Amino acid sequence: MYSQRVQALAEYVQRLKQREKTVTHYDSIHIRLGNLRLALALVAAGMAWESLRQHLFSPWWILFPVGAFVAVVAYYSRILRVRDLAQRAVAFYKSGLARIENRWAGMKQSGERFSFAPWRPL
Repeated sequence: MYSQRVQALAEYVQRLKQREKTVTHYDSIHIRLGNLRLALALVAAGMAWESLRQHLFSPWWILFPVGAFVAVVAYYSRILRVRDLAQRAVAFYKSGLARIENRWAGMKQSGERFSFAPWRPL
């Protein structure tokens, strides 16, 4: 696959940096979309107030910010899924680096929960 030797440590470090950059990118999108959702909810509430209380315009106009809110929520859920996948990839490469650098012992569960001891209550 490779025409030259690749050091595992260097490859894992490079991939970890890429995944961390991806997480940072999707975190910024996540924050902006959260603010946009809040703004759309406030606009819809304000329009509902003005429409129903003071009868300044038709209540049907509320459908525009509500529709935009639904669209942003759908996109927002996709962004959260991609960000979570990137965070899992970061954790994977961090544990891989720990294995390569021989720092992995004691980092995860020890496996005691799988041992059967009849004298120990469950």
